[in-house]
Amino acid sequence: MAYGWQWADEDKTRYRIDKEEAMVRVSIFTMFVEEDMSLRAIAHKLTEDGIVPPAMSRGWKVKSAAWRPSTIHKILTATENIGTITICKTKKGITDSGTETRKPSDLVTAIPGGIPAIIPGELYELAQYKLKHNRIDKSHVHHKPEDFLLKSHVVCKTCGYRMGNVYRFYGGKAYGVYRCRKFYSKYDRCPDFPEIKADKVNAYVWEDCCRVFEAIEEIRDTIRARIEADVKGFLENSSGAQQVAQLRQELTQAEAERDKHAPGSYYYNLVSQDIQSKQAQLRKYEEESKHAEGSEQLLDIYQRSVLSFLDFLSTMKGRYHEATFKEKRNALNVLGVTVTVQSCDKGALEARHVETAKEWLSLTEAAELAGLTMDVLRYHIGKGELAIYKRDESHRNRYVNRDELNRFLATFSYAPRSVREDVQTRVEVQYSPIFSGVQSSLISD
Repeated sequence: MAYGWQWADEDKTRYRIDKEEAMVRVSIFTMFVEEDMSLRAIAHKLTEDGIVPPAMSRGWKVKSAAWRPSTIHKILTATENIGTITICKTKKGITDSGTETRKPSDLVTAIPGGIPAIIPGELYELAQYKLKHNRIDKSHVHHKPEDFLLKSHVVCKTCGYRMGNVYRFYGGKAYGVYRCRKFYSKYDRCPDFPEIKADKVNAYVWEDCCRVFEAIEEIRDTIRARIEADVKGFLENSSGAQQVAQLRQELTQAEAERDKHAPGSYYYNLVSQDIQSKQAQLRKYEEESKHAEGSEQLLDIYQRSVLSFLDFLSTMKGRYHEATFKEKRNALNVLGVTVTVQSCDKGALEARHVETAKEWLSLTEAAELAGLTMDVLRYHIGKGELAIYKRDESHRNRYVNRDELNRFLATFSYAPRSVREDVQTRVEVQYSPIFSGVQSSLISD
């Protein structure tokens, strides 16, 4: 039996929520999503608080009472949290040595609504989003994390891979850039391999987020509507106190009616059967009413977690550019921001073919005819990609052979800085589906 649930009857035909274990499950989601604790920190916290881990709570013979990060990860990713139970995950098998083992089953089946939900859908999805990005967010932290505000949010449009964060050095100064990381295999590398300056993209995306923040009332209505939907879905299977009171009244009337007849008579036995049926229904409704009370507490935690984002919007209204780095990162996570970067316009990458009667060109002439800057030309000369020669005409100047220059240009693609840093044409910002309506209305305006 999964941690957080128990069998509701002796025949094991349906599940019920174990209130204490369910609160532990919700606290794990709260610590992970709201308090931004790592899986290991959550495991340490539960162990220090004396919470019995799932295996030990089920009576299994385990050596330690300590929680493991892998257990926390399993709880966070389980679809049972949102009411979907998966059956026939594995089947019995035999190893080559003849021992029994478990193998993946082809009959695996997911049953939505097969088990009572404990975690609201939005909170579960936010936890999955954080798990997906934690490997990038929590590792390889840069000396200045502020240089890469969009770390783990930037994706290459060509290959779909997440773009990495590196520094480029120009004139002794470091500049952060987002760069496609799909370059390890020469057989499957990104054909465009785009990169773009991080500070330009950071400013552009946060400006776009601020435009979404300005529609605060619409965002508030969107989030509240989603919370109300979660509340309705969470309590739809709970009959409530009204049904309990009605059944108790009917039981009282039935018992009074039964007392009017002699024990063992037809009417006595008939009413007794009706009383037994109503007593079974009463136990069911009382149990569901108790769980509904616990669900309201869980939903209160969820609402406070989500609505804290609205508090940020209200507090920072008109001053979003003054937000701290942590506040910006939290806002990006709540909005579900994904930034797609495409390569430079192919037309802008075409360098000119040099047509001139002169066989030897000075560096100034070569740069002008090729449409390149002197800095770019000197950079590739320094890397040995373009040969230069001394000539008798001048002891100070260096010259480039026309044919050598054309050979270099045939294998070289270059976009001017104005094209490389044109974020409006190269960058596309997307948001979580619940905010798409806000974004669309801003675009149409």
